[in-house]
Amino acid sequence: MNKNTKLIAVGLGVLLLAAWGKTFSTTRQNGVRYASEMETGSDYMTRGLYEKAAQTFLSAAGYRNTAEAHQRALEAYEQAYLEDRHTYRAYKKAAEEAVERHPENKVFLEKLVKLLINEKEYTSAYRYLSKATGEARTDDKMRKLRKEVLYSFQLDWKRYLDYRPLSEGYYAVSEDGSWDYLNADGVSDQSEGLSMAGPVGEKGIRLIVNDSRAMLIGKGGMPEGYVSGTPSDAGVYREGLIPLKIGGTYAFYDLLGDKQFGAYKHASAFTGGKAAVEEGNGWFLIDRTGKRISENSYEDIRLNPDGSCMNRGVMLAKQNGVYYLWNDKEKKISEEGFEDADCVTADHGIAVKKNGKWGFVNEKGRELLPAIYEEAKSFSCGLAGAKEGESWGFIDSDGDVVISPQFTQVDYFNKKGNCLVKPYDGWSFLTRNVKE
Repeated sequence: MNKNTKLIAVGLGVLLLAAWGKTFSTTRQNGVRYASEMETGSDYMTRGLYEKAAQTFLSAAGYRNTAEAHQRALEAYEQAYLEDRHTYRAYKKAAEEAVERHPENKVFLEKLVKLLINEKEYTSAYRYLSKATGEARTDDKMRKLRKEVLYSFQLDWKRYLDYRPLSEGYYAVSEDGSWDYLNADGVSDQSEGLSMAGPVGEKGIRLIVNDSRAMLIGKGGMPEGYVSGTPSDAGVYREGLIPLKIGGTYAFYDLLGDKQFGAYKHASAFTGGKAAVEEGNGWFLIDRTGKRISENSYEDIRLNPDGSCMNRGVMLAKQNGVYYLWNDKEKKISEEGFEDADCVTADHGIAVKKNGKWGFVNEKGRELLPAIYEEAKSFSCGLAGAKEGESWGFIDSDGDVVISPQFTQVDYFNKKGNCLVKPYDGWSFLTRNVKE
């Protein structure tokens, strides 16, 4: 090793030793400052200077990023927030920093989420819960909190006397005897004042009665046809035909409002060239000419919220006092029958009654959730109405109650995450705070 090489080696050694010494000194100094700030913060807490204490604990965390420093800061801000909600932003920032630096700490996440809920920032709360890792995600308490936030809601102040289920993205609702249309978000399309409003069908076609005149209109409101007589009920326009009840019976009419055929007790909308009708003492299926195509007769056929008798190739129909699942060839899908049944929706959970209680099966008749409910509605958009005692709430696909029983009646959730419910004095529009 030559002289220059030796000098370089010695120089590097000196530099490394100096750097280590400086790091050790800085670490020691930071430890002293951390302890001092923690002690000072504790003193501020005993004096009731909560916001000042919180800032001091955060200063301590700057010297040593410990969970204890962040915990004490959040406890101080919580007290300050209780006294003065104007400290919200500072509290929120401190909680966000604690969650960011300690992502697996469920206590920090819970404090942040509950603060956001209190300020009605539900979407932000759910975002933090969804991003959680480790125990902050898997803990049962945090899982329940995540569902609590996801299914939180608010009710519109308006009340409706009656409604028709969602069809083609719209509800028909009656307020003080006049009818209007609401979209899936509960926003009116300004059709109020109608004497009657039927469900919306293909291409926006629906029946309305205005000034005692019944007409079929499209999306733009232009009359497509006039109907002779005054319907007392209307089904969904589909495949060129609409069932209307005039003079006590249902018949099918075309777009011009001309009667085509029928005098039925009840009638569904057409789907796949088939409709269900009740005539005499039984139900059966017909084609678009009115010809009977069923070999079977049924005591009842359950109609779905969209006015159809069949959904995803499945029909609920009653024979010999028992409801069965049938396919589009009118063959039993399963030999297991049910005392009662709700309807077939786009979801895979069909509400059925067995041994006096309601549970859920899939479209093959296999049990999804046991029959333990007083009453139930089929799943729609991941939720199902379930009755406990005298009140209705909602469960998810795990069977967990996510909206507590508090309504006298409920409808089905739509794809926007909203639903019509009846609190006590009329139907109201329920809007979920978090949209997935």
